Amino acid sequence: MRKTSKAKNNMESVAESFYSFFHVLLSGLLLVYMFLILAVMPFYFTNGYASIGTDKANFFRQISIKIGILLVPVFVIFGVFYIIVTIQKKRAGGLKNRKLWDVVRSQFSVTDAFVLLFMVTLLLSYALSDYKKQALWGAQGWYIGLLPQLFVCLLYFLVSRFWNPGKWMVYLILPVSAVVFALGYLNRFEIRPLEMTAHNPGFISTIGNINWYCGYLVTVFFGGVLLLWQGEWKNMWQKFLLSLYVGIGYASLLTQGSVSGLFAMVVMFLVMFCLSASDGRRMQSFCGVVFIFSLACLVTRIIRHMYPDKISFHDSFMDLFTDSSFAVVVTAVSFLAWRVISYFVIMNKYPVKVFVITARIVAGVALGALAGYIILVVMNTRNPGAFAFLEGKPQFIFN
Repeated sequence: MRKTSKAKNNMESVAESFYSFFHVLLSGLLLVYMFLILAVMPFYFTNGYASIGTDKANFFRQISIKIGILLVPVFVIFGVFYIIVTIQKKRAGGLKNRKLWDVVRSQFSVTDAFVLLFMVTLLLSYALSDYKKQALWGAQGWYIGLLPQLFVCLLYFLVSRFWNPGKWMVYLILPVSAVVFALGYLNRFEIRPLEMTAHNPGFISTIGNINWYCGYLVTVFFGGVLLLWQGEWKNMWQKFLLSLYVGIGYASLLTQGSVSGLFAMVVMFLVMFCLSASDGRRMQSFCGVVFIFSLACLVTRIIRHMYPDKISFHDSFMDLFTDSSFAVVVTAVSFLAWRVISYFVIMNKYPVKVFVITARIVAGVALGALAGYIILVVMNTRNPGAFAFLEGKPQFIFN
């Protein structure tokens, strides 16, 4: 009886050892893959802007295939040992008589369900497509077809469960993205440290198309903003460098040319303000973040006035933030708010109730404005010309 029990324990120990080994192996493969995506791919191109979209698509495809050849079988083997270990725990009574399906299902979130639903939608869309050959990898120049999107979905599940980047990955991403942001900002003033063929106002930095650049910027940059807002630094040098990073990011965001990036920034400010209302130090950090934004507006305004013919692209939103009195007013107001909140925090007199009520009002107004905007878009789309004041404004038409 004892021998049987000992052998059983040895089998469980072996299964758990293999489970742990393949978990570590998955983490290592993901670490290599994410390093290539986050640190190498932003700078990868072969012929300037002439083929930058194709270059990056090919880079993504090649490393995804090569890493995927290793990832998929390792993931399958890991899944097998996960099931074995789960069954062993259930038999040992460690799962409180829960069914195996219930244990597996408990590992999935609502977000996971939506990603799975998106994958099903992709497969149905591809099955019903008349252009299956082209849809497999995507149209020329874009290459966002079935396989790239399915791999991104698979990557979501792997990263959310196995990737443990550590702080060194953050220290890598921030300098890399800072260089990308700085190049984008300089390009707007026709300063090109890297000579790129076929350059024009619609392509900046080493990313290319301004919409691609905007997507990269808001995905990476807001992470740095959140680190600064949450006070994730150990000394004043780290705080200074993080503030400098945020300043460069804001300057590039203001001048990159995509309205969606500015909209995302406004949403971020609203969310940060509402989450900061109940905490004086968090509100102090928020005011500091807004002050850095205002400085980016002010510095860009000064540069534009010093070199008015250098800016390669501008629109009404960019002019509002960087070529009007807005920059001066917001700089003064945000600095004053920062100092006042700092005084309240130091004197332990931060008015929590006042800011909480204000945050609720701001949130209500924002939601009301969003609802009103959606209503106007729907009505103006269904009945073009019904509102004279919306004529010539494509942002109020859904197409």
